[in-house]
Amino acid sequence: MTPHIDQRLIVNSTYVISETANDQVLAIYMELGTYYTFDGSAAVLWNALLNGISVGQLYALAAHHYSGDEVAMQQAIDAFLTRLRDERLIVPAPPSTAPWELPISNGDRTPFIAPRLMRFNDIQMMLVANPLKFETTFTPVNANIVSEQYGDETVVLDMNRGYYYSFRGSAATVWAGIIEKENFRAILERVQAAFHGDAAAIQDQVGLFLEDLRKEALIVFGSTDDSPGFTPPAAASKQPFDTPRFERFTDLQGMLLLDPIHDVAPQGWPLASTSDDISQAAAD
Repeated sequence: MTPHIDQRLIVNSTYVISETANDQVLAIYMELGTYYTFDGSAAVLWNALLNGISVGQLYALAAHHYSGDEVAMQQAIDAFLTRLRDERLIVPAPPSTAPWELPISNGDRTPFIAPRLMRFNDIQMMLVANPLKFETTFTPVNANIVSEQYGDETVVLDMNRGYYYSFRGSAATVWAGIIEKENFRAILERVQAAFHGDAAAIQDQVGLFLEDLRKEALIVFGSTDDSPGFTPPAAASKQPFDTPRFERFTDLQGMLLLDPIHDVAPQGWPLASTSDDISQAAAD
């Protein structure tokens, strides 16, 4: 059920405590022993909820901080508030006659990314997890990771291990952002400009895919303040969002790992030398 625009909400301080550090919120539901983390727009909304605020004021606060379609922004906020209520993190607040004003703005609004929370059922899970921040950047792990686009497919080659990978659909779009050294926010904007779908689901799936690429030793995570933004093409048609994934192939591994000086036949790469070739070379 969507909260009414005039309804006031507040953090359930009877059971919930929270702390903000480095623009990230850690909230603990003491009775259940569950932990939550928020960042980005979720952290902004949470900090406003600490003192009680109406749904309409949250809409205004988000529009004050972020750019984007206001209807979509409000729908994302409604979904976030519903999730907070379902988790018993917020409760209705009594009416207030105190004046409310928007914070002073520096004039710069960043693109809106749907708020989300991450829930952990024990301290071990929370410590092991490494939720992405919007400022996290991504680059190929080294110069031996090369890629080329062929139509709607991107082929990524790991010269060290002799593996090659096929990226299609949203996976190819994510890799294009990695090549441009974009941060998580810009990559999400790139994907959302090319595909339509639930913003929260896209964020989750792209985050999981980036983590898979790191585990595959194709990329490394970093952090920088000068990550390039993404400018969407004008009037671009969107496709339905598909879960990003890659295919790995090892059938070229032997060929790619050949030493082009010592391990090839007289005819040249990519033909491998045989024992007869070696014997003939010795005789010569």
